[in-house]
Amino acid sequence: MDSTQNHQIHQAIIAREIIDIYRFAPNKTDVAESLDVLCFAMARLTEKHSVIDWDFLATLFDQLAHTNNHTSFSDIEKLYQRITSLIPDPNS
Repeated sequence: MDSTQNHQIHQAIIAREIIDIYRFAPNKTDVAESLDVLCFAMARLTEKHSVIDWDFLATLFDQLAHTNNHTSFSDIEKLYQRITSLIPDPNS
């Protein structure tokens, strides 16, 4: 596995974990606001070599923090499925 592929897998793992933090958070509004900031920072760090659309993810968390937007939650679930498909199964 080359370093670019490793970089992409690590981004996918970070994104998956960020979404899991939101999914299991008891106070989703506060957590969504923090995750919005974290995803925005990831977008700046990975601008040239991003496999994850961090700006889109930040926008979704911003919407979840400030509205009851069910579309954003649905979009996050779809993105979660796409992200997990990028992460190889360690058992295979």
